[in-house]
Amino acid sequence: MRFGPTVRRANDEFVKSLVAEMEVGAFAYRQAKAEGYKGEELSRRIDELVGDMQSKAWDKAVAEAQRITFQTELSKREKALGEFIQQPIGSTGLRPGSFIVPFYKTLWNIFKTGVRMSPFGAPKAAWSLAKGQEDGVQRLAEQLLGAAIIAAIWSMGDDDDWITGAEGMSTEVGRDLAWRTNPPASIKGVQYGRMEPFGTVLPLLLDGVRALKRGDEKAVSGIADSIAGQLENKTFAQGLAKVARLIQSHDVASLGRFAGDVAGQFYPAAAKAAKRSTLDTMRETKAWGQGDEKYKMMGKRFVERTLELKGTPDVDLWGREKKQPLGTWAERMVTPFSRRDTEITVGDRLLLAWNKTADKPYLPQSPEPYITVKGKKHYLTERQYHDFQVDAGREADREVQRQLGDVRQPSADDIETLKKIIADARDRIRKQNRAEWTGESGFRLR
Repeated sequence: MRFGPTVRRANDEFVKSLVAEMEVGAFAYRQAKAEGYKGEELSRRIDELVGDMQSKAWDKAVAEAQRITFQTELSKREKALGEFIQQPIGSTGLRPGSFIVPFYKTLWNIFKTGVRMSPFGAPKAAWSLAKGQEDGVQRLAEQLLGAAIIAAIWSMGDDDDWITGAEGMSTEVGRDLAWRTNPPASIKGVQYGRMEPFGTVLPLLLDGVRALKRGDEKAVSGIADSIAGQLENKTFAQGLAKVARLIQSHDVASLGRFAGDVAGQFYPAAAKAAKRSTLDTMRETKAWGQGDEKYKMMGKRFVERTLELKGTPDVDLWGREKKQPLGTWAERMVTPFSRRDTEITVGDRLLLAWNKTADKPYLPQSPEPYITVKGKKHYLTERQYHDFQVDAGREADREVQRQLGDVRQPSADDIETLKKIIADARDRIRKQNRAEWTGESGFRLR
């Protein structure tokens, strides 16, 4: 659900109450049966346990409700880490960590559940069974489910892209390619990343198995990349993802985008979510220019991100405006999954095939928002840059289809041809528009 902290906490409490009421009868029945009651005495004993809020049946029902909503109480060490992250600065009372990780308990429990259902949880499952602990059977069932998923993934071919994990999502260019082709944590275009704990377990198993099947030195880095990439697709980890993006970019414009995200925390989340859900396209987030012009654009981006204003549409590598998930605004607001158009261009199919086996993946970046004339940079306006990307991307797409066709096993020469097509398309559009962009004519681009 795309709502703020208050609504999310209220939803947690509602679900916990509902689950506890549903589970207490089951636990009371098991306890009464274990105590040897039968017939009418069994019914009376169940009623007695359900009516006694201090009974073990209620304790177990509440614990189960907390587990399902990822609200299980943390250990002392886990709590200490959370308190350290969210501690106030001096006597100001400000807690900057709360903006980055507002739901620490939920995030930690999701991670623990994901690990428990993976092979890493096998030793604990075996220990619980050997000691006859109450959760032993449940842990064993989770391990069997995980093993079945691993076996199914291992049997897939290398070209089975209808199901995806989170590998490749830790960099901006990697995220762009993923959104254009096979969205992260998705099954045939339908994203499952927010359906926990499935959304955490499956990407870890999927990316881990695929990394191990490659059998090279990238196996460990592939798993680590998957874990980092999952931050991008988790409602409760968005703050960590924003910090990671800031560290990767390390420029002033990125700091402005991060500041806009933080400032947006003071704007009612429900209103932000509602406005964001009505937008059909993704916003351009970069800021550029010289001196005051750049800071003015940074201020505009700050307001757009804080108030969720429309802004100039962002454009992908092939000249298409980046679309929001399919569906109505209401679907985007309340559903835990999203659908995206999975039409893949010829150029992106080539990139996917190459990056699967290449030692050094090729991930084309967006063009620079300026042209250089006689050593001087002429920055484009937002609309000029938007139109430049659209025209250059579409021309590159046409040329890829004409010169390369649908290449399924690209060579290094094919990649060099692709690089040249993209660069030449951008140069042609620059030359066609240079007089309009700069107000001059009769010069040569550098």
